[in-house]
Amino acid sequence: MASNFIEIVDFHISQNFMSEVLVMRKFILHMFICMTLLGVISNSINILVFVKLGLKDNVTITLLFLSLSDLMYLLLYSPTFVLWFLAEHHPHIPLPSVFNIFLFVPSLLIELCYDYSALVSVFMAVVRCACVARPLKFKAMFTKSRTLFILGVLFSLNLVFFGPSLIMFRLVWAVNPNTNSTFLALEYSDNFSSVRKVLDFYKNIHAWLTYITVVACTAILAYKLQAASRFRRSLASAAGSEKVKTVGPISTFSKTRDASSCPSTLSEREQKQPSQTSTKELQVIRSVTLICVIYILSVLPTQVNTCVRLLDPKFYDHQNYVYTYTFAGYIATLFHLFNASVNIFVHYHFNSRYREKFLHSFYLKR
Repeated sequence: MASNFIEIVDFHISQNFMSEVLVMRKFILHMFICMTLLGVISNSINILVFVKLGLKDNVTITLLFLSLSDLMYLLLYSPTFVLWFLAEHHPHIPLPSVFNIFLFVPSLLIELCYDYSALVSVFMAVVRCACVARPLKFKAMFTKSRTLFILGVLFSLNLVFFGPSLIMFRLVWAVNPNTNSTFLALEYSDNFSSVRKVLDFYKNIHAWLTYITVVACTAILAYKLQAASRFRRSLASAAGSEKVKTVGPISTFSKTRDASSCPSTLSEREQKQPSQTSTKELQVIRSVTLICVIYILSVLPTQVNTCVRLLDPKFYDHQNYVYTYTFAGYIATLFHLFNASVNIFVHYHFNSRYREKFLHSFYLKR
């Protein structure tokens, strides 16, 4: 009797659990679709505005490449979400087997675009750090042509590792024994597993190197912003004290500050002026820092999943933690989509040229 009761309780628990899993799957699916739509629209707007601004400086060029990579990432992911939506809400609709091919091939290109966006983010953070460390030589270090060359090299590097995986299979006709019909399928080459292992090794090194580099650069930029803020507060307090000194008889002012000290004070200010960051440059640093922070937070779930798999190799999709691993992957993907979709708000808030061109482009400002 007790054993039957336990079996009934277990059955109800499993039924309730599965219903909750299905509800969560549908909720996450709709989040994916909404985030993808937002990202496609926002990155399309970014590309339009940056092209209208003109590719005159390395910041605009880098942000344009980042928007292009993010847009391709989202567009390639869209068929997966569409098919998932059809499977969840319209399971009676038969889908051709060729759709499996259209899901596998873009998955490699999705990884390529995602990794390239990470490399562009790293390059952007390193450039801003160079600007902070050597502001006088910044333009000579990263010119327009060098920026285009470096971004091209980074894409080529990514393509070298992903390229072999894209040509290690071919389309063949296979037979379905249940229906006695033929369908298109993928046939992998004999050394596909070895090529995939090399790609996985590259992706693991790439993920940690880019993450650590962006974290380090963001820390440096945050420190620079804090130092600039302290410097501006000290200037404001010094200006306030000067105004206080000038109130009263002229003789009091002449005693506290004679004419001989004026030239030295001016020369000191002239010497300090080149090393101080302008308001425009501070806005650029703030925007890049915020983009890097968004990247760090969006990649964090993936890095946590990787660490958990290192500690417990059973944390995988076909072993003990099926649902936990699956939903951890969903959360990581949702963060990736968020990272690829929200940069437009950073550009609009911090970049005055972008904001003005955006308003003019959509006839929101005359």
